[in-house]
Amino acid sequence: MEGLFLKRYHTASCNRNYLSLLSGEDWSVCENHETIMLPFARNSNIDGSSCGGLMYFDNFGGRIIICNPATKTFEPLDPPKFPHPPIMIIFCGSGFGYDPILDDYKVVRHYYHSYFGCIKNPGRDSKHVVEVFSLKNHFWKEIEGPVVDDDLIPTDCMTGIHVDGVCYWTSCICVISFDFTDECFSSFDLPMKNQDEDFLHYLIKVTDMLGVFRYERPPPLGPEYVGFSTTFELLVRKESSWVPWCNIDLYNVVRRPLLLFNEGQILFLEKQVSEHLYQLVVYDFKTEKLEELDIYDYPEQMTIMPYVETRFSLRYPKPMDGSYSKDEEKEENNDRILEWRRKRWMRIRKIKRRTKIMMMIRPKWWIMLKTYVKRAIRADSMYND
Repeated sequence: MEGLFLKRYHTASCNRNYLSLLSGEDWSVCENHETIMLPFARNSNIDGSSCGGLMYFDNFGGRIIICNPATKTFEPLDPPKFPHPPIMIIFCGSGFGYDPILDDYKVVRHYYHSYFGCIKNPGRDSKHVVEVFSLKNHFWKEIEGPVVDDDLIPTDCMTGIHVDGVCYWTSCICVISFDFTDECFSSFDLPMKNQDEDFLHYLIKVTDMLGVFRYERPPPLGPEYVGFSTTFELLVRKESSWVPWCNIDLYNVVRRPLLLFNEGQILFLEKQVSEHLYQLVVYDFKTEKLEELDIYDYPEQMTIMPYVETRFSLRYPKPMDGSYSKDEEKEENNDRILEWRRKRWMRIRKIKRRTKIMMMIRPKWWIMLKTYVKRAIRADSMYND
């Protein structure tokens, strides 16, 4: 069985991430299919992707799960426990894909250790840390990442796009790729430089090729939004070059594309209804018509993932019955608290360093100020005389 799963966040009773199966006829939510609640804490912002019949979800805070909707089971992955110095960590992104050589599913997470502002290590460069998890061997390993460059840092923390054993992310000026077989990074230029803030680039899978949508950034809701037209330019990657695929003209509706489905004939997008509400819309390339669906969610929370039924057995499966133990929720909340404390500690440390520097230069400024005041008083007394 093939189909589409929609990940949403907003519900009438509580804010929990859950999966719904979409009907292939009118793209509505299948009422006869049971909604699958994801085992994440409430008010948890997560992103996901799919590969084959498995789905991958990451809350970018230490909790990762692999689930199989066919068997309604999931497996939480323990975070890696590599020793790292207590410095600023900039999380960049993660990805999930398949290694055809080793017949193995893998997870990749990469982030940067920033030494900026560290008193004990002045002038040190940042370090790119890459962690890879093998679902077959069931262990994490750390590999060396490429040299850090501000232009090579991904512009978002979402999961990458998986195409034919390679995971892709976008940065300011290029596309970053990770090969699951060789376990190495590479990069190549975007079709147009993304230094212009008025244009956005969004990677998408076009059948078995990598594609990118380039479109003008929509304005916020207001007078400028009414009648605003957006031209979506789709290009695909062929033989180490970008080739134009098609152009789509849409009017004041679209915020971002989500998925290209049915051999490139159906395009799912997000429409902004209000400041805090988005709507799912579908564009048909054959009829060139845009259809609004009765599906809503918070901004940039919807994720559509293609699904192929598989009986792949997870090593330590747990039932996806919507239950989320208090211990697991407490552990996830503790991770958030530790992350908040770490950022607060870095801010306090930075303030103390600045205060120390100001105390060192204060006598000079104080002498200059006293001299300036004395001269001003003297000039004022001479003027009065």
